[in-house]
Amino acid sequence: MHAEQVIITVRYTQGTYVARAKGHRKTASCVYDAGLAAKALAGKLGLDCEQLVMTKEERDHLEFSVKQGGA
Repeated sequence: MHAEQVIITVRYTQGTYVARAKGHRKTASCVYDAGLAAKALAGKLGLDCEQLVMTKEERDHLEFSVKQGGA
């Protein structure tokens, strides 16, 4: 089984960082930090939060990736 990347996008809107992952219905939010929102979503999706890596940063849009599944 090979590992797939899950891309988590975080947007800052109305005073809150909101994290979403394409193909997944769950979301997570945090008023303090985009990374915490991404980690919360990774946890909800059963992913290893320690594998979370920021891959893109723009003004109000950030992307993180994390591996899903085993190697």
